[in-house]
Amino acid sequence: MRVAAVLLLLLAACGPAETGHVGLLLPLSGPLAERGHEMRVAVDLALAELPEDHRPLILEADSEGSARTTTMAYSRLVGQGASVVLGPLTTDEVEAASLVARALHVPCVAPAATGAHPEQADGWMLRLCYSDDDAARALAGWARMTLHLERLVSVVDLRSAYSLGLARAFGREFSRLNGRIVGEVSYHGGDAEAVGVLDEVLALPAEGALLAGYLPDIRRMLDGTADPRLTELVLLGGDGWGGAGLSQAFAGRVRGAYHTRHYDPGRADPLVTDFEARWRAATGEAPSDAAALTFDAARATLSIFDPDARGPVLRDRLFALPPRAGVTGPLDIDRRGVPLRRPIYLEQVHEPAGATIVAEL
Repeated sequence: MRVAAVLLLLLAACGPAETGHVGLLLPLSGPLAERGHEMRVAVDLALAELPEDHRPLILEADSEGSARTTTMAYSRLVGQGASVVLGPLTTDEVEAASLVARALHVPCVAPAATGAHPEQADGWMLRLCYSDDDAARALAGWARMTLHLERLVSVVDLRSAYSLGLARAFGREFSRLNGRIVGEVSYHGGDAEAVGVLDEVLALPAEGALLAGYLPDIRRMLDGTADPRLTELVLLGGDGWGGAGLSQAFAGRVRGAYHTRHYDPGRADPLVTDFEARWRAATGEAPSDAAALTFDAARATLSIFDPDARGPVLRDRLFALPPRAGVTGPLDIDRRGVPLRRPIYLEQVHEPAGATIVAEL
């Protein structure tokens, strides 16, 4: 009843919404603000591919990295005239956004929320990346069959649906492959308690751990231990590890560190090389996975956008997107609003020489 009441209030607050604009919902403040600014640059690059007189107005709102803020921000965008919304970023935010998308009949295009479930949004949300289940199967298979790890600890952020979902799926697959999860260490993302997590891992009879969280907390974990036994561990993670300073945080400190990625920056593909050249010209830095995913999602959204079309029409067009090439690989949408097949890349980040893509899974 509480959710229903909130959505009724949102509907009343929006009033008669105009059409003709694209909403962009992204974390411009909070711990993931860096990713949010990258998303904005990615949308600008996608817009630049269109003739100037065909570029829609982009309405922008800050999700603050919070599910609670996301619901109000989404409704504000719709009230200002957004007929489709690109973003937000994380699983928790997208799950909140999908409720509003369904209530207001304005589709949500999620570039990077691996744990979101489009089927729960009744056809009003598309997830344009692989799922946590896909990533967990690939990562667990690598850990068990290639690295031959037998005993791991699961490290989980209790505040994050992404973290909980990835850890649960990884544990299920690792156990199916005759590996053992010998313990679980939990923390609350953003809190100081993350500092002691790896000391708790080292107290358990494990060869390594799955760190199912985001880079700011992973850095706290690494900075929080001086135990020399850290060099004996293999640490694994998902796409939440992505960000500046990742390799420097791990280099030379552990026996191994691997995480899943959404694209291979070294892939010999004109789309990839052109995107990276334009990104570096705009920012002076290498693009992140969030940047690449948002760029692909923005190009897909802009390809079907019509300023005279309302949300239901744009929703139908999104679900009928023909297969298309992207920086993050081929994109083919099924009737549930998820990609049929997305490549999963595994990046090694523990070598002092720098990060290296070691497998496509």
